[in-house]
Formats: sequence, C-alpha cells, structure tokens
Amino acid sequence: MESDKKYLYDWKEDWSRSKDFLKAAEANFKLDDFKTAANRAYFTAESAIVAALKLNSKPVSKSHKNIWELSKLLELEIDTYGLLRDLYDMRLQADYGHVSYIAKLDKETLNNYLTKIKQMLEIITKKYGIDEKLREIKMKESTAESNDDGLWEEGYFAETMSSAEMKEKMRTFHMKHDEEMNYNCRKCNKKISAHNKDWHSGMCDDCFNEEHYKK
Repeated sequence: MESDKKYLYDWKEDWSRSKDFLKAAEANFKLDDFKTAANRAYFTAESAIVAALKLNSKPVSKSHKNIWELSKLLELEIDTYGLLRDLYDMRLQADYGHVSYIAKLDKETLNNYLTKIKQMLEIITKKYGIDEKLREIKMKESTAESNDDGLWEEGYFAETMSSAEMKEKMRTFHMKHDEEMNYNCRKCNKKISAHNKDWHSGMCDDCFNEEHYKK
C-alpha cells in the first residue's frame, strides 16, 4: 500500500510533531475551541502512527485511509484503525461542517478521544522504547558535537571505542532492554541486558540515569 508522495520527516520529527499537536489540541480544548482541538487531535494520532511505522521500517503512505490500514501492522493493544477513523470523522465536522457519521463532535466526546490518544501514545512509547531511543540519539549527537568542538557537555554519557568494538556493539544497539539478560549491573548487581552492558556502561537503567543524568 504505497503512495507516490513521500514523507520528508524521519520518525523523530513525526514524533515531535505529534507531541506538539497534542499540546495544541489540549490548549484549544481548554479554551472551548473544539473545532481546532479536533483538528489537532487527529494529527496527533496520525503523526504518532507514522512515527511508529517509520521506526519499525514499515511502509508509510500519504493517504489518510492507507495510514489507518497500515497502523494495524504495529499490532498495538488498541484499535488504531477505529481510533484514526473516528478522529478523522470529527476533523471533517470541525474543518468542513460535515454531518457526523461516527463520532459527534462535542465536548464530552472529544475529551474521551483525547484520553484515548494519550493512551495510544503511552502504549507506543513503552512498546518501542521511544524515550530510550531519543535519549540514545541525543547522546550520540552530543558525542559527535563534542568531538568536533573538543568539549564535553555535562550530563551526557559517551565512551571511546575502536571501530572493531563499535561493529561488535552495534549488534545490541537496537535490542530491547529485556533481551539477553545474561549480565549484571556493575553498581547494584541487578540483572541487565546485552544492550545495557554495551550502551549503558554496564549498568541498569536506574544506575545509569543516576550517574549521568543527575540534576
């Protein structure tokens, strides 16, 4: 299910846009501007789905209805197709004055769907480790900048390794945090994954965050 039109953004930008859309939706909802809130609510959900599809190397389309279908590939715990379809129905009411066929646009209904959207974002975040991936990307970008400038930003972790070591460690880069739990945290001795061993300096998440992200 492909389209000639292509998205210009990578998954991180789509995810960021989704969060921005959600803020706008909630802000306009509080102002009783339900039409604008409904529009932003739909694009919150669609951008999040697109980000998740890209993150998992799934096909992405510019067609709204195709995205609803493709969302099934993510196998989330909720009916993503139905959620996107209902939000789109409210968006058409808000933007073009269409008659409601599925979900009537009113304060109570929109509030319920905003709750469903936030639940979906939470599910995606946990299932695909979004926060951890963004943190690792930030660390890598910070390391690259520091190498260029000869300076190290406080609060970021990076370690130097040879090309051979890097090649070996890249095997575990995209692993989940519960895969190959054959190692122990060097600080608290808790069981850790191969990913944590290679990318968290041999520490569990709690010890790593405490050491490198202290306020």
